[in-house]
Amino acid sequence: MRFWIFFFIIIFILKNHVGNALEPIELNILAFYYDNDTEFYSTIVKEFNEYSEKNNKNIKVNIEVLTNDIGSSTEKFKSTLESAIKKKKNRYDIYVYENIYISLYASRLLNLNGYLSKDIIDMYDPKIISELCHYRGKLLGLPIFLLYSVFYSNRTLLKKYKKPIPKTWNEMIETGKFILSEERKENNTDLIGFNGLFTNDILGTRSTYEFIYSFRDSVDAKFPDVKSRSFIDALKMMKKIKEELSSGRMRFHRTLIRKKIFFLKLNK
Repeated sequence: MRFWIFFFIIIFILKNHVGNALEPIELNILAFYYDNDTEFYSTIVKEFNEYSEKNNKNIKVNIEVLTNDIGSSTEKFKSTLESAIKKKKNRYDIYVYENIYISLYASRLLNLNGYLSKDIIDMYDPKIISELCHYRGKLLGLPIFLLYSVFYSNRTLLKKYKKPIPKTWNEMIETGKFILSEERKENNTDLIGFNGLFTNDILGTRSTYEFIYSFRDSVDAKFPDVKSRSFIDALKMMKKIKEELSSGRMRFHRTLIRKKIFFLKLNK
């Protein structure tokens, strides 16, 4: 699937912007990733270039990846994108961006409606396409990958105190407070009740978004409206967790991995 995503997008670009040129063509991609593990991108590019060479397509793809770990950021990506587009001849042909910033890039991106056939668009989950790839009626991209949050619990401590894995936020607070109290009786003061990955960067924004999303009315419901009771309840619960279980330590740092953590959310 990863290969075909790029294949269709590249064919679209060639058809609408390059034409039927017989000369070898190089297409440049600018991408953003939140850490320096960019093997995902390199694998996709490698797959396509090998396919192109094997089938005499005369198309080569190059990719430049900006990551937080090398000092870049989403703002760096945005400035690079704007700088490239302002030039008479664009440096990049494809942009891979975080969909939560789609409103920032919308004016700079091509509306894919009317260019991609319905068969191609229908390859994707309609819910994902409608919620993540559309902005003000325009289709501004296709999903290349999805990040999922993983909720970890300390099963050793759960087993020790004969507690089930929590299924609700209230159950997590109740279980967490009980175990924290019991462990402190044994002089275990280095135990963190909950760390929700609320950092001052894109990961923190995503964590807040996901937390509020967990309060939607049903599994199939959309993100709660900012004025809805669900949205307000989510903020109240976030505050409650911070005050009763996290002791103000809801931010994530790599060094915390070495400590005992009872509940921890990570993005994968």
